[in-house]
Amino acid sequence: MTAGAEIRYAVVGSPIGHSLSPLLALLTAAHLRQNDAVLRLESVAWLETDRIEAAMSWGMTGSGPEISPDLYQEGSTSPQIDELSAAADFIIEDVTDAPIAWGASQREPPAVITSGPGLFTETVVWLSITSPLKHQLGRRSGVDCVDDGLDLAATNQIVWAGDRWSGASTDGFGLVRVAHAFGLFSGKGPVPVLVMRGGGSSARSAAAAWAGAGGVIEAIRGRRKLDRRGPWSESCLDEAAAKRAMGPRMTIDFDSMPASEVRPDEAFDRTAMIHLAATYQSGADARPAQSMDGSKSLDGRWLLTAQHLEAWARLIRPDLTADLPGLALSVARLQAFERHISESATTD
Repeated sequence: MTAGAEIRYAVVGSPIGHSLSPLLALLTAAHLRQNDAVLRLESVAWLETDRIEAAMSWGMTGSGPEISPDLYQEGSTSPQIDELSAAADFIIEDVTDAPIAWGASQREPPAVITSGPGLFTETVVWLSITSPLKHQLGRRSGVDCVDDGLDLAATNQIVWAGDRWSGASTDGFGLVRVAHAFGLFSGKGPVPVLVMRGGGSSARSAAAAWAGAGGVIEAIRGRRKLDRRGPWSESCLDEAAAKRAMGPRMTIDFDSMPASEVRPDEAFDRTAMIHLAATYQSGADARPAQSMDGSKSLDGRWLLTAQHLEAWARLIRPDLTADLPGLALSVARLQAFERHISESATTD
């Protein structure tokens, strides 16, 4: 028996129809199979709900609030799992490298595997959790996390392995993976600075992971203030220290609305190497946009893809971590997959 050989996958939240996470799951599974992994993605689903209990019930029983995603043109029929799997196989054969001009590392350092309960059954159910459900998982939820996601109220991945739930928080580790891909944690020079607005679940996950990686944080006040009592407390800079900090900067606005501009507003007035969007919109270009000052603006697909890869490495199949595709390659494939779906809907 190979633990986690059969996976039923769903992304859950509200609204959820725009989510690209199921496409990433199909692409990553296809890539791992190409490298001889024993793995099959049995199904993918979009679950529209604002209650985590409804999502967990779907995981255990297979019945619940499935919807048709918004990824297809109006009037077209959403492809079935076999069609999507075949398309994913085609994409990974067709897209074998990310464009060098993107300036991203082709392969990031492997994720650090945290000790946890592990998966022991061949068939598992994987739920990728988005807004507004992340904060609904607590110590009494019955989820056993491999990290501190429950303490941070930031668990965004849970797996049902037949008799129990396991979980992880991958938003923050995904952000650090993006930073690694663009050279911010090179180990040379001053430590990198995360200029961040927000204090919600994704922001807390980001602050914890960034501090754990050795970076420092300039927290900008937003709708919710970042609680200074978390594991990032000693890594937060006051205004004077933030002005003196010399390390390379990455900015992200967790308070931004979906489909907003990638570049931050005037509150982010520091020179930064990378401006990373926290959200993404349908049909947007995932290519890094370089400004006259040399900085790069990254669509939210980079963060989405990075945290998805972290979920595979930390929770779903840690045994296959070394075989995971690089971040830039995965983003390039995701863009190609979206284009394929759009073109298929048009011709149909």
